Amino acid sequence: MKGKSVTGHLIGLEDRVKQLTELLDVNHQDARLIGIHGKGGIGKTTIAKNIFNKLSSHFGKCCSFLENIRESFLTKEGILQLQRKLLSDIVGFGSAEQLMDSEQAIRRIGDTLSTKNVLLVLDDVDKKEHIKKLIGVYSLHSGSRIIITTRNKIVLNVKGLKDEILCYEMLKMDDAPALRLFCQHAFGREFPFDIYHGLSNKIVSIMRGLPLAIEVIGSLLNGKDEAFWKEMLDRLREVPEEDIMETLRISFDNLDKYQQQIFLDIACFFYNENKADAIYMWADCQLYPIRGLKVLIDRCLIKILDNDNIWMHDQLIELGRRIVRQESPFNLGKRSRLWITQEALEIIRTKKRKDEIQALKIFRSADPIEITNEEFERLKNLRFLELHWGTYVGDFATCHSNLRWFSWHSPQDFRATNMYLDRLVVCKLNTIDFKDDSKAWDLIKRAQNLKVLSITRCSSITTIPDFSKCSCLERLTLADCFNLERIESFIGDLVSLIELKIEECGGLTELPKELGALVKLKHFSLSGCRGLRELPSSLGNLTSLTELDLSGTNIAKPPRMPLLRHAQEIPPDASDFKSKSDKTEGGEKAIAWWTSKECKQEMEQFLKQSLLPLLRMPSCVGL
Repeated sequence: MKGKSVTGHLIGLEDRVKQLTELLDVNHQDARLIGIHGKGGIGKTTIAKNIFNKLSSHFGKCCSFLENIRESFLTKEGILQLQRKLLSDIVGFGSAEQLMDSEQAIRRIGDTLSTKNVLLVLDDVDKKEHIKKLIGVYSLHSGSRIIITTRNKIVLNVKGLKDEILCYEMLKMDDAPALRLFCQHAFGREFPFDIYHGLSNKIVSIMRGLPLAIEVIGSLLNGKDEAFWKEMLDRLREVPEEDIMETLRISFDNLDKYQQQIFLDIACFFYNENKADAIYMWADCQLYPIRGLKVLIDRCLIKILDNDNIWMHDQLIELGRRIVRQESPFNLGKRSRLWITQEALEIIRTKKRKDEIQALKIFRSADPIEITNEEFERLKNLRFLELHWGTYVGDFATCHSNLRWFSWHSPQDFRATNMYLDRLVVCKLNTIDFKDDSKAWDLIKRAQNLKVLSITRCSSITTIPDFSKCSCLERLTLADCFNLERIESFIGDLVSLIELKIEECGGLTELPKELGALVKLKHFSLSGCRGLRELPSSLGNLTSLTELDLSGTNIAKPPRMPLLRHAQEIPPDASDFKSKSDKTEGGEKAIAWWTSKECKQEMEQFLKQSLLPLLRMPSCVGL
């Protein structure tokens, strides 16, 4: 079952969840669509996630929760990514990845929704087009349920839909539950201490029943003295009645300078990004991310999801971007971050130094983009760069870079020479048409401080050249590289690796024995590598290993790892199999997961001699 992380406090929303669940009534066989509308920060997404979790078991695997729709629809690539996710969630990854354009995708979606009983959430819709592009105007299969959240009721009136959308307005919280929610965050209980009773009531009345503002301000006041509370009340009274942004800005202003930088990075680039990858960059920039993230979480400014991705409310994203725009309202070159493609391109093409620019995101534009060495040289303090639909051109030998994060998504090959990013710690290459002898490999080989390397959907490569000099590398991902045939022996020299993912690389038929030298490796995934039939015996040396994923492979026998023991069978449909496992002697959870009955006897023999906290072998194809 696919669950969504939800806040622990649903105070004041319980009755609304009950009402909506009854309106959706999964016991009736008609198709039902409900549009939840209301102002930002009022709890629409929280309710949608809660209902999704309650109902998803009724729909099996045919569930999909699409987030950040308004943001994603800013680009054609974002639209296609959402459509692919919807299809991948419901019918599987392989079918979705073959889709090349949005029109082809919506036809496939129409076919799917008309034949399958689905649960679908479209979160943060702000145009009628969003609904048409994601569910089309086709008839839904009987029993399907679709939930749409939006700030604008008008977008729910979509002409041509075969099924009517029932509108449900989210009103502000009543005073009593609003006070309870505030107290949960300010005091850790549902009522205030006597000395703060009057102040609490006054502050809550100013919050106008908006759960987001209540949570953020309550969390900020937690542990503060009475003088701080009185000062906060005075400041809140100065905020215009309908300006939630200024209310939220108070919490931002109370962060230290390092935490503010992390907050702005998340708002502009890192929402829904993996926490671990971002930490590497922030740590290298001396922003003290471990403490910083804890403070942001404690202040209810972000959440960390179950998959370790960072989540931020769209109102807080808007706040962060407003703060960046206010750095220089009329001069793009004086801003620290640019995330709108046309603005980023404008500043790159300007023939002036841009010392204030720290981060750029360039999404797909009308024409492929070329960034030259001269343009790159003018961005002296750039630490984050994400480029889609473009490449790099020229001799970069004289370019001195502070870049820590380099993300490149493009069907074009690398056309730069001597591009050495000595301070790079995170490198992500996606959907790039580069070969085994591409110049892009030189960039990786020289990045000796690299901690994270991800190469995905690069279908032209057949092998990975030697980048053993990247001795600091801790996380390596090779995914959906369908023609990858071999991993060279140098991988045994990457002794700092703690996570290795080689996934959906169907052309890979064997692994080097040098993998056994990765004594720090904790997480190892070979999911979807169907060409693999056996594992090297040297894997028995991986004494730090806590997770091994062999799902979707043709490995006929489990690996022999005499140092590993204790695991238990978990049903393949378990929604949270980690929580159902036993503890090992060292306190780790021990799990084996398989679905093929034929492999059970072999697995039981293996488990008698193994201490592997997590072994996944669902769909043991070779057994």
